[in-house]
Amino acid sequence: MSRIIFSLLAPGKHIVFHSAALAIITTGIVMLLSASELGPVSAFIVPLGLYTVILGVLSELFFGVRSLISVCAQYVQNRSCNTEVKAQ
Repeated sequence: MSRIIFSLLAPGKHIVFHSAALAIITTGIVMLLSASELGPVSAFIVPLGLYTVILGVLSELFFGVRSLISVCAQYVQNRSCNTEVKAQ
């Protein structure tokens, strides 16, 4: 478990993207939680907060899918290179 936590805390090349997505998600959650205190304006704030949370979650999801496709492509490429070497 500590290995996973340390790998998540290690600075990577996409730290800015993940920080921005996390900021978008938390902003949306704060908008949703504080909308009830705004009276009649809350009818506009609740959908905006919901869309903001959806935007943050979808951006992280698309980034994760893109990374997964990249890893799978590298695996397939390395596997095909290894079979070519064995064939020779």
